[in-house]
Amino acid sequence: PAVRQRTAILAPVRLESVLGMDLFRATTAVRHAARELSGTVFGNPVLDTLGAHLVSCWKLEEDTGTRIDAISGEDLSPHNAPTGVPGKDGQASRFSNAEADGLYRERDDLGPLGIYGEGIELTFSTWLYVDTLGYRSIAGFIDDMGGMEPWSVSLGYQNRIYVNIATHDWDYANCQSGGISAGTWHHVLFTYDAGGHVRLYIDGTLAGTGSTYSGSGGLAQPWSPFTLGCGWIYDYE
Repeated sequence: PAVRQRTAILAPVRLESVLGMDLFRATTAVRHAARELSGTVFGNPVLDTLGAHLVSCWKLEEDTGTRIDAISGEDLSPHNAPTGVPGKDGQASRFSNAEADGLYRERDDLGPLGIYGEGIELTFSTWLYVDTLGYRSIAGFIDDMGGMEPWSVSLGYQNRIYVNIATHDWDYANCQSGGISAGTWHHVLFTYDAGGHVRLYIDGTLAGTGSTYSGSGGLAQPWSPFTLGCGWIYDYE
């Protein structure tokens, strides 16, 4: 695909949604051989630097149907009817909260996206545009009763971005940003390290930090599908 051509051929692009984990700490994460990056790059300096750490990348260029993961084959199926619309660069997916539109990957089908246990480190990045503000799920794992799963990003009280992390040994970390505005693009990125520290960046600026109570990291086992947009088994609002 064009997105995987060499830098000399492809101009730098901005991706709609990117996920990375420390694969050196998660030996069960195996890329699909056909999707290895060897000999190719994305034409995006940030992604190219991540190299072997990158787990999933959804450009969301599809108008309807399955959204393709360019890295590990963690393709996302639609729930209801999320549609393709003009994005920050290229296409994006639009989710109607009223219609509970979402994209999901079944729990039983999770590959490297479902890694859990001690020492897992995580980075999530996406461009986000909200037409209206309120309580919205953005990405991650959402329990059918709204309980804690490995991680999630959401829009909530006072229009703040919230990040919630649960570890494999029943510890927690969370952080939140200040309120964001509707009608404009925002870049949302969070990192979570092996020491249990979470950092949230909005539009390139550090917007919130948090840590686990114990000072140790790791991720809990997922018990629900991975979701972009509204949850498949639980509508966040």
